[in-house]
Amino acid sequence: MEFEGATSVSQVHADTPAEAVRHWFEQLGSGTAYGLTRDQARRLREGFSGDDYHPVPLEGLVNAWCTTALGGDNLALFNIILTG
Repeated sequence: MEFEGATSVSQVHADTPAEAVRHWFEQLGSGTAYGLTRDQARRLREGFSGDDYHPVPLEGLVNAWCTTALGGDNLALFNIILTG
């Protein structure tokens, strides 16, 4: 995840890329999750609607997707990678 100068790598367990994004957002309530300030996390939570984010496959890659979210006026970029 890239957002306002913060770069974060984390793992969640999910059956689909969209579910992985939803799980990631659920963890935002835990203080300074993912290296974000409380304000950054709050703005991302407020801008997130689980029905709005559909990760798209990254062309030329296998088991890799991308999606974005708005946190206030700023864009957050998420890359989802299937590991096994």
